[in-house]
Amino acid sequence: MGDDYIQIGDISFLYKKGKTIFDGFSLNLPGDKISVILGDNGSGKTTLTKLIMGILKPLDGNVFIDRKNNRDLSLGEVGKSIGYLFQNPDHQIFGTSVLDQLVWSNNILGEDREYYTEKANNLLNEFGILDLKDRYPFYLSMGEKRMLALASVMMRDIRYLILDEPTSSLDSERVDILIDKLKYLNGKGIGALVITHDFDFAKAIGHRIFHLEDGRIKDETI
Repeated sequence: MGDDYIQIGDISFLYKKGKTIFDGFSLNLPGDKISVILGDNGSGKTTLTKLIMGILKPLDGNVFIDRKNNRDLSLGEVGKSIGYLFQNPDHQIFGTSVLDQLVWSNNILGEDREYYTEKANNLLNEFGILDLKDRYPFYLSMGEKRMLALASVMMRDIRYLILDEPTSSLDSERVDILIDKLKYLNGKGIGALVITHDFDFAKAIGHRIFHLEDGRIKDETI
């Protein structure tokens, strides 16, 4: 999967209030590398991830995922191949317990509960929150919620990850866990796009580091 997995071609986007975010923006993201985008608030980082996922639609231009135009894909179809971590983990937590958060989506698809329960327990252990598996998710700290959301994303057999500010509210120990996990997944051929303000984290994981400013790539570090 060394080819570009995500191809963003000449997209333009503005919000209803008239603020232009992107104007003829293009960027290719390889499927076997970890790409990192740094930038100030308002530079367009989160908007870009939502355009890739199809949550937002560009006015012009196209986004291709594995050579398929995301205009032709449902959110569910995009989500089968790309695991997406929202900036606010509350937006993707819905289980009645930490363990239930990881197995619920698979239960409704009629999958094997025993298999997914074992997989969930292993992930919770890897992310250091196995002791919280019976807790109500919304009683967790923000850092614990973020680790839970990450574990939930990784329950599926994804081909690519998009993580929006994944280190926010994490202590140094959990940042190290996240770095190790991303490197492990990348070693298995899973690429990622990571949005972050943390330059040290970016250097630790990134094969390519882009600096986004006012909807444009200002420079790139390889």
